[in-house]
Amino acid sequence: MMVRRVTERFRSLVTRSRKRNVAGRSMARSIAEKLEGRQLLAGDGAGLIANYYSDANFTNLAAARTDSTVDFNWGTGSPAVGVPAEGFSARWTGQISAPKTGKYTLTEQSAGGIKVVVDGKVVINDTKFHSLHSASGSFTFTAGEYYDVQVEYQDRGTATA
Repeated sequence: MMVRRVTERFRSLVTRSRKRNVAGRSMARSIAEKLEGRQLLAGDGAGLIANYYSDANFTNLAAARTDSTVDFNWGTGSPAVGVPAEGFSARWTGQISAPKTGKYTLTEQSAGGIKVVVDGKVVINDTKFHSLHSASGSFTFTAGEYYDVQVEYQDRGTATA
């Protein structure tokens, strides 16, 4: 499988990724990325909380971890122990921040179904199962503000994410 990418095409961006520990306390991590062709959802080792499900409908949680980016190519392999190579789903959650106020374009490349939500707004809704292609959407960030982000991916067989 190839992977989903959430990229920012035109700007350099310093992002902050936050995750919540088991007790629900926020754990902020700073990162700086020049994003020409790189992932917006990058981390300094903290990244986003990743939940992998053994089905395509987000019901049977099989693995959980922190992923520093949302950019994978699993080929014919599995994303985690207990997760099938085909017919699984994954959800990444966390927070992002931008250093400058402005409108940013987010682009994903996937096969399967994918949805990207920032601060409760669906930015990319490409959930109809499809072969490899890209989709994009935009979101206006306010400098220094943290925004909840959620990326959902569904694989139903020969899809790539």
